[in-house]
Amino acid sequence: MVNPAVVSGVDWRLESDRNASFRIDDEKLTGTDSCNRVFGDVVVGSEPVSIEFGVLGSTRMWCPDETGAQEDMRRALDGRRLVEQADDATLILVDEESGESWRFVTWPAPAMGRRRLRRCPRRGRGPDPARRRP
Repeated sequence: MVNPAVVSGVDWRLESDRNASFRIDDEKLTGTDSCNRVFGDVVVGSEPVSIEFGVLGSTRMWCPDETGAQEDMRRALDGRRLVEQADDATLILVDEESGESWRFVTWPAPAMGRRRLRRCPRRGRGPDPARRRP
């Protein structure tokens, strides 16, 4: 059985194209279809665990959809989807009517530590100390 709390607060990336992702926080969805940003309202249900995607908005850039991720995200985030979970790092959205499914995986965000200053190889000296952040 899937815990509804597991769905929220996680960056879920489409397994076939990790540039396509979504995140649910406080019944709000944000994400990308690998080209355009998507956003809208969602309701996470509990018996059985499901996500009801409301009308989603998006930016309107044009990018070639070489991997099919844009179309997959459009279909995956449309209407009511049952939620299955293969393991802690895999989420499967299932269209109850057609049986079509989409696999999403977690992907850890890069560490947001302090960047290391490097020396410029051509000049042999580092960045201007006056411009260095404290």
